[in-house]
Amino acid sequence: MLISMQVACGCALDAETKTGFVSPCDSITTFVGGHQEGFVEGRRYLWRCQTCKTTICVNLTLPEVEE
Repeated sequence: MLISMQVACGCALDAETKTGFVSPCDSITTFVGGHQEGFVEGRRYLWRCQTCKTTICVNLTLPEVEE
C-alpha cells in the first residue's frame, strides 16, 4: 500500500474568514509510537512549519488488510 502525505500549517490562515494561506511543512522524522492518552499505537510523523516553526505530529494507523 502506497501512501502520500502532505502537511500544512494554518498559521497564516484566518479560520473565521477563510482568507490567507496555509504554510508548507518540512518532514523532520518518523518513528513508531506506543499507545498513550489521545493517541493509538502507530507510526508518527513530525513536521515543522516553514513559516512559524511550529512542530506538528501526525499519527497514522492503518488497519490490517487481507489480500
